[in-house]
Amino acid sequence: MFRVLYVDDEPVLLHLGKTHLELSGNLIVETAESAREAFNLLRHRTYDGIISDYQMPVMDGIEFLREVRALYHDIPFILFTGKGREEIAIDALNNGADFYLQKGGQTKSQYAELEHAVIHVIDRKQAREELNQSRQQMADLINFLPDATFAIDLEGRVIAWNHAMEEMTGIPGTAILGSGDYAYAVPIYGERRPILIDFILNKDKMIEKQYQHLQRQGDKLISELYVPNLYNGKGAYIWFIASPLYDIRGNVIGAIEAIRDITVRKEAENKLVRTNEELHAAYEQLTATEEELRANYEELAKSQVELQKSEERYRNIVEDQTEFICRFTPDGRLSFVNEAYCRYFGLNHDTCIGSRHTVVIPPEDRRLMQQHLAALTPDNPVAIVEHRIVMPNGEIRWQRWSDRAIFDHRGRVVEYQSVGRDTTDRKEAEEKLVRTNEELHAAYEQLTATEEELRANYEELAKSQVELQKSEERYRNIVEDQTEFICRFTPDGRLSFVNEAYCRYFGLNRTTCIGSPHTIVIPQEDLKIVNQHLSALTPNNPVAIIEHRIVMPNGEIRWQRWSDRAIFDARGRIVEYQSVGRDTTDRKVAEEKLERMNEDLHAAYEQLTATEEELRQNYDELAKSQVELQKSEERYRNIVEDQTEFICRFTPDGRLSFVNEAYCRYFGLSRDTCIGSLHTVVIPPDDRKLMQQHLSSLTPDNPVAIVEHRIVMPDGEIRWQRWSDRAIFDHRGRIVEYQSVGRDTTDRKEAEEKLERMNEDLHAAYEQLTATEEELRQNYEQLTATEEELRQNYDELAKSQVELQKSEERYRNIVEDQTEFICRFTPDGRLSFVNEAYCRYFGLSRDTCIGSLHTVVIPPDDRKLMQQHLSSLTPDNPVAIVEHRIIMPSGEIRWQQWSDRAVYNSRGDLVEYQSVGRDITQRKRLERALQESNKKLNLLSSITRHDILNQLTVLQGSLELIDLNASDAEHRQWLVKAIRASEGIRSQISFTRQYQDIGVQEPKWHNIYSAVTSVCMDDGISNVSIDRQLEEVEIFADPLLRTVFSNLFENSVMHGGNITKIQVSGKVTPKGFRLVVEDDGAGIDPADKKRIFQKGFGRHTGLGLFLVREVLAITGLIIDETGEYGKGARFEILVPEGMFRNTHSSIDEKGKTIAGSPILS
Repeated sequence: MFRVLYVDDEPVLLHLGKTHLELSGNLIVETAESAREAFNLLRHRTYDGIISDYQMPVMDGIEFLREVRALYHDIPFILFTGKGREEIAIDALNNGADFYLQKGGQTKSQYAELEHAVIHVIDRKQAREELNQSRQQMADLINFLPDATFAIDLEGRVIAWNHAMEEMTGIPGTAILGSGDYAYAVPIYGERRPILIDFILNKDKMIEKQYQHLQRQGDKLISELYVPNLYNGKGAYIWFIASPLYDIRGNVIGAIEAIRDITVRKEAENKLVRTNEELHAAYEQLTATEEELRANYEELAKSQVELQKSEERYRNIVEDQTEFICRFTPDGRLSFVNEAYCRYFGLNHDTCIGSRHTVVIPPEDRRLMQQHLAALTPDNPVAIVEHRIVMPNGEIRWQRWSDRAIFDHRGRVVEYQSVGRDTTDRKEAEEKLVRTNEELHAAYEQLTATEEELRANYEELAKSQVELQKSEERYRNIVEDQTEFICRFTPDGRLSFVNEAYCRYFGLNRTTCIGSPHTIVIPQEDLKIVNQHLSALTPNNPVAIIEHRIVMPNGEIRWQRWSDRAIFDARGRIVEYQSVGRDTTDRKVAEEKLERMNEDLHAAYEQLTATEEELRQNYDELAKSQVELQKSEERYRNIVEDQTEFICRFTPDGRLSFVNEAYCRYFGLSRDTCIGSLHTVVIPPDDRKLMQQHLSSLTPDNPVAIVEHRIVMPDGEIRWQRWSDRAIFDHRGRIVEYQSVGRDTTDRKEAEEKLERMNEDLHAAYEQLTATEEELRQNYEQLTATEEELRQNYDELAKSQVELQKSEERYRNIVEDQTEFICRFTPDGRLSFVNEAYCRYFGLSRDTCIGSLHTVVIPPDDRKLMQQHLSSLTPDNPVAIVEHRIIMPSGEIRWQQWSDRAVYNSRGDLVEYQSVGRDITQRKRLERALQESNKKLNLLSSITRHDILNQLTVLQGSLELIDLNASDAEHRQWLVKAIRASEGIRSQISFTRQYQDIGVQEPKWHNIYSAVTSVCMDDGISNVSIDRQLEEVEIFADPLLRTVFSNLFENSVMHGGNITKIQVSGKVTPKGFRLVVEDDGAGIDPADKKRIFQKGFGRHTGLGLFLVREVLAITGLIIDETGEYGKGARFEILVPEGMFRNTHSSIDEKGKTIAGSPILS
């Protein structure tokens, strides 16, 4: 049984409340008629809880609550009042009230609810006190532990920090309890970071890596570590143990960690080790013990794995190069060649290593080569040379080599490392270009004019023709010299152009294949990809890259990579495709071979379980292997470092793990500082989506791709780059690293763009050159219009100018006659146009203000609003309305409303604002006066309603008490009528409270799904089904919108009979958004349909649906009942255009029904 104090300034209510609360025998109630009397009682007696009214003289319920909290701290306090305003409830709870209960409703149930609330908050307080006692006992236990111990909750806040922890760290528990953000790591490690205790709650592999010797025992983690920051930097060896922290139900509520200083033990162990080492020093020099062999073996094995990984990375880079790479001794014996070298010279990789490979050099180039090699010195070990060689078939080809001489410590050459490429095509193109220029020049010298009249034009055309022929010849040479396959074909597959490489690859004759269809057999599983690829080409995105397989005429399946461009006519129809491709079979095979090698390596590593004898035998071999691997890695490293391409490896978060010298030079980086750091390359916004798509396209099945994009250099220059990126995956298919090889293609891009422009000029000039002498004469005659035609054109232009002047005058008069202020101004505030009303309002002269800055003074409170308003204008939403205040030159503050339009150019840049405004100061004053009047009326209504409800509560309570003791049937009948009448009065008064709130607050956007869900949860309605996609729909309505749904659901439950469900759905119609609330109950009688929204109609107060209609009408929403009698009620709410919006895209299409699944059942 609990003792409570009930405080109210109305004695009748005190007596009534005491009587009802003591009926069950769970409470003893003492009363006080004021806060002062209550304090007198509190000073002499202890109470388990306090019940208080709000509206009392001298000291109201909130002030009484503050005093109680200041003097008696956490005694349970319940505010029981007739004041139902939301701000009072919030104020009470903010000041520490345990519960808030509004007077009203049936007296018996009201006091039963109050009794339940009192018992609940008292029980809760006692449970809290018991919990605090339990926590204090636990804290005492932790404090007595000899090991430094602390604990955190699930949010990472410190909840325990014992005395041993204070002694170890020097941090008192009062200073760190409640701290989060890894504050507990600072005293131990000197920085905020996750530690062992965090790994209990968050299985982050990065945390695990910080602890080298981590052991698991069930759900516990144990580790040892040297911590240099402890004891003011003296450092100590620490033993850790961490485990989850459970509540009494077995739920994890945090984690606990114990720390033990084992420095003395570690020093003893280290001393013992040193003594043991000294005793066995002589023996160790003769033979390694089993443990030492095993340690060396493991170290070598790890080193070998690392070297193999490193070699594998460099090997991948080198083998993926298209350049020929080799290393050879001064006597010509090859020690390394890559795949490109073997392909070019027709060699077998296995047989050529260790053998001499003599390259035949023409006599006239041999002296150049001797001088080139002799010029290599330890100070200048690298040089570039370009010379010819004689191929085995007698063909002479050009090559360009970058040679590095490798010297021993005495300065003697021990090896050469060379990276080369075939430059024959470029050389031949240069020579062909020179010959063509000479021929064209000779032809140009022979041109003579045939007629004197056209001589000047002809000479000019001849010069243009020569330039165009040169450009066309250069373009043709470039295309024909490509190793890529180039073709153009119509949508029906007929070839209109092929280059020599295309014909060679497919075994075609250019003369016969032009104009004919060329069908390529594509495997069925790749055909759908190719079709999707071609159908994705549009005028906005005409270029795309694809990689797929084809079946060659001999049945062999080969991989190809194509860059396809669709060419569209003026109406957007595809007229031709232009394709550039290459065979990527070798790369695909190499990738598959690499994958198999990785798998073999992984399998071999798993099988390494050598015994002691095997360890002894393998030790020497591993040592030799390590030396070989180091040499191999060194060779690959030198090859990579000598590359002119930029080579790097980086993790998915952008941290560099390797860069070569070319990469550092290009980006101006230092290798020592950039490894392990983030290197952010600025990419123009237009190319970022391309890069995201490129990286996301890399998969375990297709790990390599090529991309070309622009970057912004530190000096602001934009350059082009071409990257070949390889994604490296772990065994679970996750990307662990990227390997990239890139080059700067700016010069090539500029050359291509120049070539494209020259080609366009060539095409245009070619079209002009087809005109014959007669056509030129006709063109000349057409360009000499007669005097009569010129006069007619002049008259038409004069008439058009007059009409334009009249139209401009009409629009100018309309603008100047406006009472609104109209202006146009640039983003920096300079006026480009103002009308007369604008000048009058601001006291400006039009002649002086045009082109000048006009600064309007805006109060500080409104400036952020204006900034947000202007920044919200975009090309998609260029118009918005804003209301704000300005300070006039006289100091007067006035209100204005502006409709602003942002004007953009074709590139989307903001060039101007156009604004139409008006002064709304008088309207704002009237609104303020109306709000003040409404506030006073509401205050009067609230006070009156409060007093009536208090008296009504006394009346109802008294009637119910009389009813308990009444024995006469006739008297009981009259009592029932009186009680029903009082309930009707209470309902009417409750309606006045709701009706008073209609339209008081500004309408706002409501999410339909959230509003319906909230009503169902609060009102305990469990059979409402709402469509899921209504989560994306919002409507603009009065804040009392939830009252609408509450009334509709209540009507269905009370009057629908045996309903099983209530359905809420919606659909966009031509008239707006139609929201439907329907049930499967009895429905509404047709005779009542026209009256259900009238005030007073209904079985109870008759105010529910009347209130619903009034709330919706505030923002123009219309409700109607369209159900069929006997099949259920159906209410349709029509939300007009502008009063609804979708947060995503579910209601973009007119007439589309929003469908989903029930949330409550």
